[in-house]
Amino acid sequence: MMGNDDALLHRLGTLTLSFAHELRNDVLALRMTAFALSAQQPDDPSVQAVVRTSERMFATLEDLVALARVETAMEHVNLGAVVKSAQSDVAGVTFHNTLPANLFVLGHARLLSRALSVLYKNSITVAEGSVEVHTIAAHGNGSAQIDVIDNGPGIASELEHHIFEPRASTRPGGMGVGLALARLICEAHKGSIVLISGKPHAHFRIEWPAG
Repeated sequence: MMGNDDALLHRLGTLTLSFAHELRNDVLALRMTAFALSAQQPDDPSVQAVVRTSERMFATLEDLVALARVETAMEHVNLGAVVKSAQSDVAGVTFHNTLPANLFVLGHARLLSRALSVLYKNSITVAEGSVEVHTIAAHGNGSAQIDVIDNGPGIASELEHHIFEPRASTRPGGMGVGLALARLICEAHKGSIVLISGKPHAHFRIEWPAG
């Protein structure tokens, strides 16, 4: 039986996926229109901004739709490549990586990248200065593990036990969706994501079955 928080997370996932399906065609039309405008006005910065925004919107919706059928879209993916992909989506962070060359997991590369992007962007949200993030991957006992550790102030103690719940946010006014989505992605991959408590900085750990 699911607890209240798990039930709420399940409902959030179901509703989000339903909205994603509804919005996907509209965003696709917007994306096509943006590309048409870009071809006509390639030097207009406002048009290019619309193109980039429509691309991000479409990619997000594609990820949410993929989450609904993730078990049928699994493949062996290089975890180092997934990490690099997630980092390429985040600006303003100095990354330090410890990544084995041939660490593979069974999963959906884009969704795994999305989960990591959430952690990286969370580091920016809570930062009090320049942002540095260490990403350490390892494997053993049939599982792959990634630790993401930033140099920020850490997670407030009152949030530590609720950080992956919907509506729990690390920033004032935040909707608390990002980390809840990361949890959904990890659980869809038969994995887990936890906050290592008692640390001076934010330290998240993700584990998946190794491919």
